[in-house]
Amino acid sequence: MKNKLLIISLLAIAFQIRAQEVLTGLDENPSLKGMSKFTRFEPSLSKGSIELPFFEDFSQASCYPNPDFWTDNVVYINNNFAVNPPSYGVATLDAANSYGIVYPQAGENPFIADSLTSQPFRLGGFYPADSVYMSFVYQPQGLGNAPEVHDSLILEFWSVKDTNWHTVWEVEGSPLKEFTPVFIYIGDTAHYLKNGFRFRFRNLASVAPALAADAGMNCDHWNIDYIRIDAGRTLHDTAMADVAWLQEANSMLVTFNEVPWKHFFQGNHLADPELKFRNNNNIPMNVTQSVRFYKQVKTGNTTEFVEYDMFMLSDNYDAYTTNTVITPFPFEFEPYPYITNDSAVFKVKYFLETNSTDVPQNNTIEHIQRFTDYYAYDDSTAENGYGIESETAKFAYRFRPYTEDSLIAVKMFFNRPKDTSTVNRIFHLAVWKGIDKPSRLVYVKNNCHPHYFDDYPGYYRYDLDTGIFVSMDSAIFVGWIQTTDKKLNLGFDRNKRAINRMYYNITGEWIRSAFDTLGCTMIRPVFKNVSFPANIPGRNLLNECKVYPNPAKTEAYFEL
Repeated sequence: MKNKLLIISLLAIAFQIRAQEVLTGLDENPSLKGMSKFTRFEPSLSKGSIELPFFEDFSQASCYPNPDFWTDNVVYINNNFAVNPPSYGVATLDAANSYGIVYPQAGENPFIADSLTSQPFRLGGFYPADSVYMSFVYQPQGLGNAPEVHDSLILEFWSVKDTNWHTVWEVEGSPLKEFTPVFIYIGDTAHYLKNGFRFRFRNLASVAPALAADAGMNCDHWNIDYIRIDAGRTLHDTAMADVAWLQEANSMLVTFNEVPWKHFFQGNHLADPELKFRNNNNIPMNVTQSVRFYKQVKTGNTTEFVEYDMFMLSDNYDAYTTNTVITPFPFEFEPYPYITNDSAVFKVKYFLETNSTDVPQNNTIEHIQRFTDYYAYDDSTAENGYGIESETAKFAYRFRPYTEDSLIAVKMFFNRPKDTSTVNRIFHLAVWKGIDKPSRLVYVKNNCHPHYFDDYPGYYRYDLDTGIFVSMDSAIFVGWIQTTDKKLNLGFDRNKRAINRMYYNITGEWIRSAFDTLGCTMIRPVFKNVSFPANIPGRNLLNECKVYPNPAKTEAYFEL
């Protein structure tokens, strides 16, 4: 009997070890998948020759490289994958093409994946004594997947003399590091100091053999930023007259990224956003920060943002320092005036102003604040995929609405996998109530499956058969009950957090997610005012639902 109990205990331990939460890479880049073909450009050398000085920090709004500087369009320009970049925006090389689809030749053996190729430069007339240097910073992995040691990032120069690309620098793959500066001397008058000089970055990528088809194959991420070429430089020339924002603008709300418009006015839920900027110069700089507020106004068939208030502040900031600015609302007006609509859209723009030597393109960031009918922790961008490898798994996501209302639907974003058979991975949409953890199952929608979209963001809406009343004395938990040990590959946002709000259950006990400090899953509960009988505070759902199995030994399910 003791031996039998020991075997059962060991099996239970082994099951818990095997069945676990997992984060994976993506099988595609959903941001690029949703871009219109009209936002892309065809590779071209017709832009003319670039003159020195040259500087690129990828702070433009497009997902694709600036065609004035670059001749190809396969790297991803973004603000999501870098960790502590020197300025807002980076170029990310990975294993996906310009449409966000993993290259068909991706496999265990390293292959040339992305390229970032410059337009021609006018370097004729420069000599070795002019001390022309190229510098840039790079980072492996970021918030994506770490390149393996046999993968690499490569820099090549185009020789005008022999019309070939020459490798001048490369580095092998590694886990996440801080951005590392690189300096390359351009002093060869025979090959490079000529009109028509070009350079390009390329990456060698590979897919580890252990990766299954649904484990995420868009891997081996490299981030590049702050590319600079100029004369009169040295190896110690790290300073630049540049004050730059380092991050995207945050939501103006406490806790959530978006909330229902009619819920927002139930109390004060405005945050004081913390934004970071860096003085990349070697001397102190006086910086003026200003914030402008806009509301979206529709007049006839025209929709535009109209400015309605602003404020400013100035201070001195030391050289090479990263500074955190807390943006309060020191005025009496409500930044988001009430509008008697079902939704509203506002814009907040943040500006940095210094002097005439400052690089201007990274001095402005903005945030579009939307109010519709759902709550969201995430920002609509998936950097990873989330799942649980257990056929007994349950996942519950905690939301505490600002006011009582009725849950009518749940939106979910699923990453499209390389193996599209995951569409057959059936799950049961589930809703629980509780305080800190799920305690009572109140709704199950059987036999749901993942849906995928080409347009981004692609959230699929699962409508509930009836509204579920949510009062102010408890939280609502939305999630799923699995029917397979294959993970569902739900979108996971690495730029927002849902700490103490994500829970999973494999053996009967609700456990806090191990990943809630890294980001948040992309699930959004939808609310709408639904009438209930006046004699009761909500509906007694237990009297209206089917309970199964009946009888039950350890757990039961409730279906309306």
